[in-house]
Amino acid sequence: MRSCLGTSNISNISPWDHGAFTAYHHPSSDTPRNDRIVIKATVNKESILWARNAESEVVLTLDFTAISVSTAMTYDEFIAQGGDA
Repeated sequence: MRSCLGTSNISNISPWDHGAFTAYHHPSSDTPRNDRIVIKATVNKESILWARNAESEVVLTLDFTAISVSTAMTYDEFIAQGGDA
């Protein structure tokens, strides 16, 4: 399993929208878009290697500990909210 929250050149959207955009447009994945989901997770502070607030990017340790995890958005929800295919 691999987790990634990347960045784009979009500066006028919320961190949440940025995460959804990245999940469904990240070029380094062979996973079909309709098989991807956006998760919302709370992690231990010790699991965060570094954070870049300006880009809404957080890098976690490989052995990060999730306190809670939930599915926040499916691809169908992304499209329904105006996301582009």
